[in-house]
Amino acid sequence: MGSRILVLLALSGVLLFTQCTDLGDSGSIVVHIADVPPVEQDITGIYVTITDVEYRKADGIWQDGALFDDPIQVNLLDLSNGVTALLGEYPALAGNYEAIRFVLEAPVEGQGASDKSYVQFANGSTEPLYLASLSDRTAVATGNFTVPFNGSAEVVADFNTRTALVHTQGENLYVWNPNPRVSESVRLGSLEGTLTEFAPEGSYTVAYAYSKGTFSEAELADVEMPFPNAFSADVVESDEFILASLPIGVYDIYLVSFNSDGKVHRVEGEVQTIVVDAGSVTQVDIDGNNL
Repeated sequence: MGSRILVLLALSGVLLFTQCTDLGDSGSIVVHIADVPPVEQDITGIYVTITDVEYRKADGIWQDGALFDDPIQVNLLDLSNGVTALLGEYPALAGNYEAIRFVLEAPVEGQGASDKSYVQFANGSTEPLYLASLSDRTAVATGNFTVPFNGSAEVVADFNTRTALVHTQGENLYVWNPNPRVSESVRLGSLEGTLTEFAPEGSYTVAYAYSKGTFSEAELADVEMPFPNAFSADVVESDEFILASLPIGVYDIYLVSFNSDGKVHRVEGEVQTIVVDAGSVTQVDIDGNNL
């Protein structure tokens, strides 16, 4: 059977998809997915197809969640700014877990194209999306969470496509090498910024979140993928940005302007030591005169 497109229904900022399954009496895992999209302005869709979900306990044993009756196709670009998609709730043994594995339906680099996974552009054209040549057609999201006995662990797997999508211009190949992270929902918060008196140079501006004290000038060294160690990023639109699905902690925000060709113009300024708490939205008002 053909893949079915994940139907995205806005409900309190969360997109829902229900995968029915019988739950055992040990516990369950409720799996959401999110993404930090690339900042390229002409990409309007990154479609990937998921065929199965598995999870691994700290003892290294993988458990199968549910082999979907039909593969599920989702546009990762819809999953940003605090929007997530619920894949489903799956039975799981109680205990400590360290990873979730998503089985993907996509060609490996060098193989033929597939309509199951592709990149879409503003002009309506598409290009195939390939997995890296060493890929085993899975994306493994690492992170610790606990399934209680007769209870549920609600987790969010963030695919972070911003650093996972590589465009080889000479061959015009789009290769996806996902390295997602997974966190318990109760340990995540968000940061929303509002800018005033902000007149950046360049074509557009991106806000990057770094764990406190982890930014260095080396982040500018890679021209093709600047700021590789940023925890999250968002394009500033109408003087606002949202950095969602942040684990609780302290962050530094860097505002960076880009030229129309996608190259870094300059770092416009920074805001240090912003605290993000679990289950809350941290509001940050930034005066451009003080950057």
